[in-house]
Amino acid sequence: MKLGLLVFSHIMSSWLAPIPDCDEVFNYWEPLHYLVFGNGQETWEYSPEYGLRSYFYLLLHAFPTYLLKLLGVPSVYNFKLTRLSFGLFSTFAQHKLLDAIEASEFTYFLFSINSGLFMASQTFLPSTFAMNFMCLALCSFFNYYKKQSKKDLFLALLHCGVAMVVGWPFVAIIPGIFVLPYLYKHPSFVLNKDLWTYGILALVFTIVPSVVADSFFYGKVTFAVLNLINYNTSLGSNLVGSSVLFGTDPWHMYLLNLFLNFNFVSST
Repeated sequence: MKLGLLVFSHIMSSWLAPIPDCDEVFNYWEPLHYLVFGNGQETWEYSPEYGLRSYFYLLLHAFPTYLLKLLGVPSVYNFKLTRLSFGLFSTFAQHKLLDAIEASEFTYFLFSINSGLFMASQTFLPSTFAMNFMCLALCSFFNYYKKQSKKDLFLALLHCGVAMVVGWPFVAIIPGIFVLPYLYKHPSFVLNKDLWTYGILALVFTIVPSVVADSFFYGKVTFAVLNLINYNTSLGSNLVGSSVLFGTDPWHMYLLNLFLNFNFVSST
């Protein structure tokens, strides 16, 4: 029953929800269509001149689309079923997290009616991809906390690496939120050799295939995630004047935006 609530919510989202973000269309669906069907629009972020978006990320999402193409599924249903595969993976990731924390049926119900998760679960954006793998990372970390299993520690670090390197690098702050309390109680954990060994392995397993795939498609050595960080944080050589083409907002804009999105009205 609990899992059924999530499955139903994400199936409805995958089949009925509109695409609200132009980036999803032109940065991901169009390049994916190019990879699978041989034609599609190219945005400046996917041009070899800038290389801000990862082809490795696209390849991971291309499998269901390509399989459906081989099966002769019409394009419209190919699109719908591809979205459904994204939604079902979100269901899996959220269920793993909720199961790890022994969530109640009411918590499952809250997840299933949450408007943010409803819209994000099937969205073809790196932020959704990172959200799913952070759910899996949290699940593995909770299991490590309970069992002290090396396998769970490695999976937690690997999932964090996939979320940050393949998905969206700016979620790097999230692991700190759930690791710092653990370090407060177990400060010696920072010297744990398994932590560093598995952390390095996780980076190798994510960075190497990313660089190989991106370099192949861009025709030169490229690490798209690093380019994206450089562009958005003004590290290294700026691209087209960095990301300040249309001006910047003061720091307190973030506080106002948070208040707008998480005020007492939206929380009731």
